[in-house]
Amino acid sequence: MHIASLRGERARAIALGQYAAKLEAQPARNISKVPAPPKPVSGRAQTRYDPHLETDPNKLVDYYMKQAQERRRNA
Repeated sequence: MHIASLRGERARAIALGQYAAKLEAQPARNISKVPAPPKPVSGRAQTRYDPHLETDPNKLVDYYMKQAQERRRNA
């Protein structure tokens, strides 16, 4: 509006040049090309020991022996 209201072509040309210089002087925004950070994991994890997933028989024996000892202590 200001530039259009100026009288004379020379005044408008000078104002347009000054405006263009201001636009070039402003730093361009750097757009990051890095992907967004991963979203946090939500939900519940299974924390109980599942003996049916165990492949080592010695660990299974230890697990059941500990269970039996706990039952005897609590009884």
